[in-house]
Amino acid sequence: MKLTIRRYLPIGATMLLTLVMVRLVFAQEPNNNYTISELGSFRLKGQNIGDSNIAYAQGTIALNSDATSLFLVGQVNKQAITEISIPDLVKSNQMDDLNFATYIQPFREFLSRVPSGNKDKLNRILGMRVIDGQLFVNAVEYYDADAKNRDTTFIVRDANDLKNSPIAGFFQLKGRAHAAGWISKIPQNWREKLNSSYLVGSSSSVPINSRLSMGPSAFTFYPFGVLEPEIKGGLIITEALLDFSISNPLHKDLNNKSRQNKLWTEISGAVFGFIIPDTNLYLTIGFSGGHEHGVGYKHKYPNGKVCPGSCAINPSDHSNYFWLWDMNDLYDVYNGKIPKHAPRPIRVGVFDKNYPKREILGADYDAKKSILYVVYKDVDKKDPYVAAPIITGYKISAID
Repeated sequence: MKLTIRRYLPIGATMLLTLVMVRLVFAQEPNNNYTISELGSFRLKGQNIGDSNIAYAQGTIALNSDATSLFLVGQVNKQAITEISIPDLVKSNQMDDLNFATYIQPFREFLSRVPSGNKDKLNRILGMRVIDGQLFVNAVEYYDADAKNRDTTFIVRDANDLKNSPIAGFFQLKGRAHAAGWISKIPQNWREKLNSSYLVGSSSSVPINSRLSMGPSAFTFYPFGVLEPEIKGGLIITEALLDFSISNPLHKDLNNKSRQNKLWTEISGAVFGFIIPDTNLYLTIGFSGGHEHGVGYKHKYPNGKVCPGSCAINPSDHSNYFWLWDMNDLYDVYNGKIPKHAPRPIRVGVFDKNYPKREILGADYDAKKSILYVVYKDVDKKDPYVAAPIITGYKISAID
């Protein structure tokens, strides 16, 4: 397979765009030839809309059913959800050229409104998906020090009425925080094999490694048993296809003392994963660092600044990252042939080498239009009081 990733990247307040090209070459069947190329970006207005605004956003997103709009989580301290339009994408080296999204539904806060009460103090929404008109939302507690949380999920019964919709939950995903991140749709060529229509996954993108997957995970996800409005809570079944732990991480040298670890470090995190349709490829994207110079804990830099926790010893050694997996390996896990921590990515690499300080916050994939939407952190600083994300679309196309 030949996969080409092309990316024009924002540099500074004026968003100067630099072309980055990463080429990955595989020996696979011909129908696994794909390109990923940038289509353009759009902006988000920073004013207060309902319960929150877009400044310093969490950035988790989910496309609505018709993929003409998307749901987005705003300010980190509010975790409120809005619905925005998807305007025409514009590829430009000037921020002012980009179109603004329109707010369709104001930000609404949900974590305090879930009927069962938020006893586990969930405060980070890491995944969302509209299923049969209902918005499934996965969340974790940012700092679950004793790793005892069980609640993971609530459901907004009417995604088109965030203000007035009944809410169900909390539910508990089998897999807990290992699974309570992104939700993606399984393409047709893998649904029958996996006996499921959806995947959930997560990673160690928040603190307390003992309760998280130490590498991108993937679980089959069975939501249909909780779609009826009278169901208020309970266990949602998942089955592990890919999962890691402290005992079995994706790479054992998490601080990269050996300087040989290109897979996963203490400061790695995946934020979205999906199976590319008509392929045997599971693509996970996020951020990583310390692959060249290692990772330190409360490392003191030459300028006297001390990192508050784990960080790259060299600040430039941190960037967005991708991990590409062979679904046949995950299928072997499904069939009990290998353990869930056995698969290794067939390719990894920097997603946007020339702009390491703008992390990927979230993403979602429109299978009908073959567009991957990616949220980039705090890129839009045209307003000096608001650091807003931008959203970039990428076309995924088959090639002969």
